[in-house]
Amino acid sequence: MNVSAYIKMSYGNKCNWTLGQNKPNSNPIKANCQKAKINVNLTLTKDYRKKDDFAVRINKPNFRNGQNERKLNFNKRLQKKGLFSSPKNKPNSNPILSAVGGFRNAKIACRKIRPHPQSHRQKEYLALWYKTVYPKHKNPRELTMKKAGYLQWAIENTRTVWWHDSAEPSELERGIRRGAIGATTNPFLSHLALSRNKDAWAKEIDNVLSEHSEPARCGASRRERKAEKLMSIAITHAARQLEPQYEKSTGRMGYVCAQVNPARAAERECMLSMARRFHAWAPNIAVKLPATAAGLDVLEDCTAEGITATLTISYTVPQVIAIAERHRQGIQRAKQNGVEPGKCFAVIMIGRLDDYLRDVAHDCKADISEPDIRQAGLAVSKRAYSIYKQFSYEAMLIVAALRGTYHMTELSGAEIIMSIAPPYQEMLLSEKLDCEERIDRPIPGDMIERLSALPEFVRAYEPEGMQPKDFITYGVTQKTLAQFHEGGWKLLEKFQLE
Repeated sequence: MNVSAYIKMSYGNKCNWTLGQNKPNSNPIKANCQKAKINVNLTLTKDYRKKDDFAVRINKPNFRNGQNERKLNFNKRLQKKGLFSSPKNKPNSNPILSAVGGFRNAKIACRKIRPHPQSHRQKEYLALWYKTVYPKHKNPRELTMKKAGYLQWAIENTRTVWWHDSAEPSELERGIRRGAIGATTNPFLSHLALSRNKDAWAKEIDNVLSEHSEPARCGASRRERKAEKLMSIAITHAARQLEPQYEKSTGRMGYVCAQVNPARAAERECMLSMARRFHAWAPNIAVKLPATAAGLDVLEDCTAEGITATLTISYTVPQVIAIAERHRQGIQRAKQNGVEPGKCFAVIMIGRLDDYLRDVAHDCKADISEPDIRQAGLAVSKRAYSIYKQFSYEAMLIVAALRGTYHMTELSGAEIIMSIAPPYQEMLLSEKLDCEERIDRPIPGDMIERLSALPEFVRAYEPEGMQPKDFITYGVTQKTLAQFHEGGWKLLEKFQLE
């Protein structure tokens, strides 16, 4: 309520006010008007229809910017006195402010306008209530999107899209309702999904555990084939959940990633054989290959055969450039053979690069601060994106392994995919973030200069910093491969229902 305007207009109306009581030692002649209490019942029943008496809506956290500028829009049908009961103020509340906030708590006297459950007036009431409470929403997904805050803004107002980083069905469903149009997974996430859904998928899991898989020609063991088939359960369930996004985008989005055995990162024949098997699971599978020299060879072959691939274990500008170039070569081969080329998604594991450079800086006692380290992955990502736009590469960048909301906000506006795990989704929903595009905001030159004191940053940042033969030896590459194998694939090999 516009309290100032109301006081000027109605303070003389004695029936709406009771005299304020003075504190001890105060001026007994001058009444303490600030303590005067408003008769809320009389005020609301008489004056709530006056729009001028109401000011800006009081927002809860995480409302979109600009929403607090909208005034209360009262429907004419809701201006009838008989449809409302007066709100009640809580004890010790501000009697004036309560007249403002309390109005939103006023109850509609439903019995007066819906005398019969199936009456026409009930339908009018329900439609009116729904339109009043949720004026822009028509279905549950839109209601969830309304609560999606920053994510909703990014989807609706920028070229940035995002994929859900999990294979767990309930989490993925929540992510889809929030606007996710794809899913990234790894062996660890696949094992996690299986562990959490043992009961729901018991029959499928039991079928895999009871059968005797034949070793693959590339020398894969029975345990390795078992891990592969168990992973297919989680992946195919996720693929079915994403089918609507895949069909709606005519195959441009709606993919779920399925990663080959991390221990085979240098074995071309094994990875290509796995890629062909994974591709047969569902049409919206993106086979996840490592960005090593061998992985690049397999990428080109997959593209030529029409298999969509995601190149991971990638952190640097040289890696994503090599990925885009080999994908382009695969496209040319596919067209020559009359095949629809496979799509390609190039990952930058932004947070893992920051983690690695932090360890390097601490180990060599470099004069580099934490704010500098937090800009390293962003600098690599922004430079990679500018090169992708310059050469109009067909591959699309995925920024993954976030370490905070700043990784999302500082890249907003770019035509890229953000891979966001559930914990960071919650952070993006709960934190009050500025909704603005920042992809064109450069990293300060002095920060780049200080980071360049680390040779490992230079290798990641400069387009010619590494050759493909060097990718597998880059420090963080071996660390991530080991984590995915020991903490993911091996757990799949040992997986049991009990």
